[in-house]
Amino acid sequence: MLEEFSVNDDFRNWFVSRAAEGYEYHSKVGVWHSLVDSSLGESDIVFLCSSKLSGRIAILIENKINAQPQPEQAERYRQRGEKGVSKGHWNGFITCVVAPQRYLESSKHDQTYDLEMSYEDLAAHFAQGGAENSRGLYKASLIKEASEQNRRGYQPEYNQSMSDFVTDYYAIAAQRFPQLEMQAPKQRPSGSTWITFHPAVLPQGAYICHQLSVGAVKLFFGPPSSLEAVSEAYRPYLPDEVPIEQAGNSVALIVQVPRSDPLALPVSQQQEAVLLGLNAAKGLLRLAQHAAASNNSLQRRKSWQDAP
Repeated sequence: MLEEFSVNDDFRNWFVSRAAEGYEYHSKVGVWHSLVDSSLGESDIVFLCSSKLSGRIAILIENKINAQPQPEQAERYRQRGEKGVSKGHWNGFITCVVAPQRYLESSKHDQTYDLEMSYEDLAAHFAQGGAENSRGLYKASLIKEASEQNRRGYQPEYNQSMSDFVTDYYAIAAQRFPQLEMQAPKQRPSGSTWITFHPAVLPQGAYICHQLSVGAVKLFFGPPSSLEAVSEAYRPYLPDEVPIEQAGNSVALIVQVPRSDPLALPVSQQQEAVLLGLNAAKGLLRLAQHAAASNNSLQRRKSWQDAP
């Protein structure tokens, strides 16, 4: 990918259109490999481009073949993106993980990036044009070889304490908070400390996440939701201590809760923190439902008032 971001404008345009809905690619600014922040860690690839309407956009890419995810890795990508905005390096950013489809579908991968792209999607893109596209076919073959390496070398390294914690967490959520629709747990690696909820009543692209080790419960709205639109819809129903913030290509409502340490203590010894997190998630779900009902009612009133 580094080579393509460096020299191939067609690839750059295609990737940006997949990664950043609403951003129209204009030109490359730069691309860097293994870009390190002394306090927030390393981004495998950072591609910086200018868009026609939104200024400079950075895509921070985690390239996975079979390595274990590091604790809070996706969150650190987001923090590095936010730091770039605050420093004036770019106007907006997207976090992205690129990996074999097998990895993306596995329980090993449960961290939340703005975009997931499979090696198989990349290979299909490069293979376009058939026999006349010898360079693209060669690139596609390299990517397929990397995917095959992932299949042959796939050795999940699960952590029993983490897995037991999520299983016990699920038992509470399923019994006392069924409206959150938490999925049945799978085995997890040690760094997999985010628990996500995808209630069907939420808008498309929205989900709730309990970040155990961070001590926060967040309601994320994915693109094309904007900070302005989410603030307009939800701020009237939120207490002042619940901020609405840009989070990469998403917007998040954030409720602070006590931190949990799944590797140190079981759920039975952290039940108060677990219940506070689940109650915060339930509160955000109720808020989303109330805001949606209010907005729908307002739209119906406007339609009636505007009727001839």
